[in-house]
Amino acid sequence: MEDLVVRAKRLLHGTNCWLLLAAQHPQANVHFIHYTSPRLHREAKADTNQIVNSFADTINNLQNARRTDAIELSQKLSEANQSKERAEAELARQQVDLAEKDALISEYRSRLGLP
Repeated sequence: MEDLVVRAKRLLHGTNCWLLLAAQHPQANVHFIHYTSPRLHREAKADTNQIVNSFADTINNLQNARRTDAIELSQKLSEANQSKERAEAELARQQVDLAEKDALISEYRSRLGLP
């Protein structure tokens, strides 16, 4: 990402343009990078600061949304696993019930002389 700032500075040498660069990698754990051309900073300092602050707020909101999504997905996964465990326990109980009833039917058939 630092290479972006170097390239931006090179661009300014020949153009004297107004330039503001702000970037944040989604997986980064450090603050975003930003660069403001000296001309833009000099001619619109307050507006430039407002843009950078707005970008910081946007990045913060995006990161919080990702965390919230991850937490919600984790909770849903936990609930699904608990539901699966309850269903598996109920299935095992019903299989035992069925086996007992099958044994009882076999005993009655045997007593009655049925195949």
